[in-house]
Formats: sequence, structure tokens, C-alpha cells
Amino acid sequence: MNHFIKIIIACSFLFLFNSCTKEVPTPTQLRILVLDDQGYALPNALVTLYQSKSDYLTYKNAVAKTYTDQNGYLYFSNLSTGLYYYYSVEIGCLDNYYSNNHITSLLEPQVLNEYDPIKLNVVGKIKVENDSNNPYDVYLDGYLVYNSLSGNSNITIPEVEGGNHTVEVKQLYGSNDFNYSVNVSCGVYPTVIIP
Repeated sequence: MNHFIKIIIACSFLFLFNSCTKEVPTPTQLRILVLDDQGYALPNALVTLYQSKSDYLTYKNAVAKTYTDQNGYLYFSNLSTGLYYYYSVEIGCLDNYYSNNHITSLLEPQVLNEYDPIKLNVVGKIKVENDSNNPYDVYLDGYLVYNSLSGNSNITIPEVEGGNHTVEVKQLYGSNDFNYSVNVSCGVYPTVIIP
């Protein structure tokens, strides 16, 4: 009988110990493969995570920052659910400004969420110098990007996708309009000079 009581006591302690320990829930995680412009996995790219589109567009209020791992994956853990996160990924002259930049569905809680790979593109900038005394409107590929660039000043058009572009400048108080063909490539940032 003494042996039977020892078994009951041992089982009681075992049951009590197991019921008192709390199981720690798995954190909500995000993992996405990042590819370069040729489609190869890209390690060491800087990834910044934002909770809203306005924060992403202004590069403010980052939730977290990390780098892609040696296999090209970005990874975040302990994320809040119920949000459509936006992310900026960049390394050198490559970034995701012209490709996918946000999660299109809500994160599932307490699991590893994986989404389609992010392919980075060549992105650069174009400098426009107005060496005249006249103000000009500046267009990139037919879209107004700067209104009334004053004389003897300059601007930089950021986040221009790599490739061939047309910069058109239209004089505000006259008829001196100019068209320029420019090519943006990795590490080459053209300058347009208004005479």
C-alpha cells in the first residue's frame, strides 16, 4: 500500500506541475526572399518596416530595421497582427520602390508568414540645373515633377527607375522649351543643364 500512495503522490505532482506551466505562444513572424535585378538572392540588403503607407512614403516612424540574411531573406518577429505592413529594401543603387513594397493581406497571428519574393530594381536620380534667369516647369516622361524651378537653382529628381527617360523643361514666361534624353543606370546619375 505504501508503494501505491507514492505513485499517487508522484502522479499528483506531475499533473500539478504540467498544468501550472504556461505554453509560450509562437510570435507572429514575417519572412520574404529578396532578389536582385537579375533574380538572384540578395544578402545584406537593408530592410525597414513601416505600419502605414504614409510612413513608408515619408520614411518616418519605422517599426523595425534589419538586413537580409546570407540566403537573401528578410525576417521580422514579434509583429502586431491586423496591419498591412510596408517595407523599404535597399542596397547600393537597388531598391524596391518600383516593385512590391507592402503586404497585401493581414499577417496570420502566431505563425511564420511568407510572401512572394521582392525583386529590387536599379533606381537613381536626375539632377536638373537651371543656369538661366527664367523659371521652368520640369517634367519627367510627360509628368510634372517640379513646378517653377527658379533661375540659377537646381533640383534632384529622386527614385528614378533605371533606363531611358525624357526630361522636358518648359519656360513659364516664354517659349524656350527643351527636351533631354537621359539614361539612369547603377552609379550613373545624369545632370540636365538648362542654358
